[in-house]
Amino acid sequence: METTVLSTRHLPKAERFDWWREMVAHSSTPTAVASEHRADFLATSEQTWLGDLRLSAVSFPSMRVSRSRTLVRRSDPERYHLVLPSRGGRWFSWERGDALVRQDDLLLYDSSHPYEAHSVTRDSRLSCIMIDIPRGRLPLPTAKIDLLLGRPLPARVGTGFLLAQFLTHLARQVGTLEDGDALRLGTATSDLITALLAHHLGLFDEVGADSRERFLLTRVYAFIEEHLGDRGLSPARIAAAHHISVRTLHNVFRREEMSVTEWIKHRRLECCRRDLAEPHLFHRPIHTIAGRWGFAHPQSFSRAFNAAYGCTPSDYRATFRPTRRALGVQGDALSAQANSS
Repeated sequence: METTVLSTRHLPKAERFDWWREMVAHSSTPTAVASEHRADFLATSEQTWLGDLRLSAVSFPSMRVSRSRTLVRRSDPERYHLVLPSRGGRWFSWERGDALVRQDDLLLYDSSHPYEAHSVTRDSRLSCIMIDIPRGRLPLPTAKIDLLLGRPLPARVGTGFLLAQFLTHLARQVGTLEDGDALRLGTATSDLITALLAHHLGLFDEVGADSRERFLLTRVYAFIEEHLGDRGLSPARIAAAHHISVRTLHNVFRREEMSVTEWIKHRRLECCRRDLAEPHLFHRPIHTIAGRWGFAHPQSFSRAFNAAYGCTPSDYRATFRPTRRALGVQGDALSAQANSS
């Protein structure tokens, strides 16, 4: 899936903050920002669309963000925003009160209400994962969901933990996923969010049977993603971990493009393919990479890779290695730089 990277890194230090401020001021959900780090405002946002959901991994210096009533009237896309801090914390203030969201919390707010937020972090930087989702996408009463706005939701246990782990893995693995995965992952994400909110509202029984089955499927996908490197990962172990029979497990995959076994193999191959293309892993033997992702036998891995991608793992890696000539030019440049200094 394609990820859009918005970053101030390529700009002169003196222009970084103004560029970021203008970008968020003219977004679909405009906000005003202020920061003590205007002299060198290094911020990055990596955004991936999962159907009509947007996943963002954001990193920025401490700053204050505000969305006034005037800005709400200017543009309101009517979307919920779910934030999961991965570094630092944020203090939110809005019409119903204040809340501190830490790394072990999730926080839901929306584009239709004014709010202010500022960073609470010791090292002046904050990183978080965010999901933007249309308000109509969640099959729960809007008035009920509003009761949870601005209220920290624990991400240490239960559905909150599962959702936090799912979003964290998803943000790390978007580079290994295909475009066709976007809609499925968007549905899985919205089902997990629905399950979390329904749990806190005591409305889980009102969620339809299809949504509950998709929720189970999402839990299974998250479990597989977390245990890809475990060679003992199997349908029997997955079923036992979710207190269901193997037959039930296969049934929940009946509408999917791949069976549970095929999906495990597919994700392992995709992770291997990503690692084979990473320059900082060129020193690592291919069989080590294969073993890291659960392939016990190098020969069977090579056959599976060739069948999936039409080339051997070594040939695939070779397309990403710099040529000797390029290495020589790079070495000459480094030598010249060293001599000049």
